[in-house]
Amino acid sequence: NITEEIPGITPTYSSVGKKSAVILSELKNSRRTSLVKNIKSVDGKIADKYRLAKNFTKKYNWTHVAYLDDIDLGVLKAIDGNISADFCTTKNRDRYNDIIQKCTLIFDSRERKRLYTQDTNTIIILHDPYGCEAIFKGNKIIQHDSPPPVRGLNVNGAGDIFCAIFIREFFKSNLKQAMTLACEMTTSILKQRRNEKI
Repeated sequence: NITEEIPGITPTYSSVGKKSAVILSELKNSRRTSLVKNIKSVDGKIADKYRLAKNFTKKYNWTHVAYLDDIDLGVLKAIDGNISADFCTTKNRDRYNDIIQKCTLIFDSRERKRLYTQDTNTIIILHDPYGCEAIFKGNKIIQHDSPPPVRGLNVNGAGDIFCAIFIREFFKSNLKQAMTLACEMTTSILKQRRNEKI
């Protein structure tokens, strides 16, 4: 979902498995739902997975782990440097505390805010059609941005686009700038896509 339409971002991907998904897009209310099924897990010894993760993260300024709650946590213990991650399920977050503590940023849907009860130094970014908020140290809101929601958009991939823009702006400027631009630019990209055939 992160393509050439986002200036200044040149992502490199490393896969840790394969899934099949059926995505239901409700355009009228700009919502999506997905039904996901595992197809393939990464084979190989855990040592090989650690080596893959370490070699991958040494080459880049920032490593983002998509769908943290859907992959092998052992691989993540090898990642160092600037790290962010996002979640995609309603699984209890307590089992991810060590990984969350390693991250600079965590991204999730605001509807799952109740899952973040731990006291952490990691900034947790929660987003939905009404904007985003950053929480820190046991759900203390430290920043928020609330643009008006836009209806009639295909929001499939919106979270990935939002994360990419947010990380780019956070890395080069600050939290406030990242929140404002991530909301504005994600909406702009989705509006441009609205007239395209999907």
